[in-house]
Amino acid sequence: MKAIDMKDNSDGELLDDARQIPSDQVDKVCLIGQADRTCKYITIQGERGFVCAKGTPMGDMLDNLAKNNKITAKSDNCEGLGNATKEKGKEENSKGTQNDTED
Repeated sequence: MKAIDMKDNSDGELLDDARQIPSDQVDKVCLIGQADRTCKYITIQGERGFVCAKGTPMGDMLDNLAKNNKITAKSDNCEGLGNATKEKGKEENSKGTQNDTED
């Protein structure tokens, strides 16, 4: 697997503690080490361990890399972790039904 240098990526959403992937989920849900069955959104952040990038700008980049066969992991195995993923899902579900005016 090729490492991607993300030091210039200011994707602060990945610092959300709710994005840390529990160790039992890494094996059972993310399917780490299982080639194309492995979730494409797994990232490693040093001492923090495994972190979910789904629903973030980095997740979008990983989608593109998987689509273009630049990474082995290709799966999308769950709804994701963290507040940004939940908010993105709400936005996508309510498109066209919500007024875009601000309070």
